Amino acid sequence: MTGRSELEHSISRMMDSMVSPERRSSFGIVGIGIDVVTDERMEEIGAPGFIQANFTEREIEYCTRPKSQRVQKERFAARWAAKEAVVKALGGIGVWDFKELEVIHTENGAPEVRLGENARNKAQSLGVDSVLISFSHENDISVALCIAAKNSGSGV
Repeated sequence: MTGRSELEHSISRMMDSMVSPERRSSFGIVGIGIDVVTDERMEEIGAPGFIQANFTEREIEYCTRPKSQRVQKERFAARWAAKEAVVKALGGIGVWDFKELEVIHTENGAPEVRLGENARNKAQSLGVDSVLISFSHENDISVALCIAAKNSGSGV
């Protein structure tokens, strides 16, 4: 396989886990974003002012729920990586209000990003109507992947 074929295969596998089979065939990828954040970096930039400026109340409540400082840093780091990945998938241009990129969980526990009005307008201007995210933690590293796609299904 060439590098591109391997990438397409990897993206296809990830989409298989992120998108229901009935919606999968109608997707067209508009952008892909990936970001990695260490817990140490999150600790450096994660002062209370930064947290308040870049995370919604719901995100802060979820991230600070555990007593463990390690788990709190991990949760903030994963969400920050996801927000950065979304910006990259949507072109990475312009000034972003990161509170407009709210990372939540669906009822089954899968991560999901909710776009505020300005972020949704940016996505729609690119033809994007689905923003899919996935993230993972290992030791003190969090990684997130975002796929911005257009489809014939429901919008963002």
